[in-house]
Amino acid sequence: GGSDEPGVLVRLMSCVRRSQQSTPAFTSKFGQKIFPYLLKNYMCFIECADGADVACLALVVAEFGADAPEPNRNKAYISYIDSVHLYHTRACAMRAASPVCTATCSDPAGCAAERKEVVRRVILGYLDSVRRRDFEATYIWAMPPSDLHHDYVFHMRPLQQHCPSPPQLDAWYTKLLKLAVKSGIIAGFDSNAQEEGASAQDRTLPPSLFGPDMSLRHVPQFPGGLMPRVLEAALAGDSNLTLSSPDSRRLSQISLDSGGRLA
Repeated sequence: GGSDEPGVLVRLMSCVRRSQQSTPAFTSKFGQKIFPYLLKNYMCFIECADGADVACLALVVAEFGADAPEPNRNKAYISYIDSVHLYHTRACAMRAASPVCTATCSDPAGCAAERKEVVRRVILGYLDSVRRRDFEATYIWAMPPSDLHHDYVFHMRPLQQHCPSPPQLDAWYTKLLKLAVKSGIIAGFDSNAQEEGASAQDRTLPPSLFGPDMSLRHVPQFPGGLMPRVLEAALAGDSNLTLSSPDSRRLSQISLDSGGRLA
């Protein structure tokens, strides 16, 4: 924007080469595999009038390139999307105050709408970036924090910040991914999004994860989170591929290839 608008910067804060080893049950059935990847941390900052940059959004991603064996080859995994409500519109009284002061937001609806637009643009921009770099699919496994003191990337959040429920977060991501399809950024997506009012105890993993022969050999091995534990239990014969634990999260597989692999 112009000089009266806060600038928004997206920076790559870290890029570390790591490797993910196939889980024991996967190794026993399909052989041991080592999956090299780049662990990246993107941060979004607001440029302030006093010259300070205030962090308001973080994306932690694992990118498995062409050097990774299947099923991880050319796949990206968005592990964390975390934000704090420190972005305010030009009209808001908080624009003239320190982000750590006790001033009250004077335009909650306007600030919320503008913050959401910034988050949408950053996520859509990342999806477009991996598509342009020839990645075939991106995966998002999302769970809202249980409270304002639950750490993901940011240690603390403003007390007035809203924590979405799982169905609210599901609806937000579904709307975002539909916009990505309409904009031609992605070819399609498949997920186990929870419908409003539906039971959280029966959330089967997306069928597209398992390939045409419905085999666990096609499911990528991503670092951290609940997914490796769920897959390990399934490979050991202790699970029916549902996410029934209290801390289960929603998984979306996003098709980036032009052929529109997913239905």
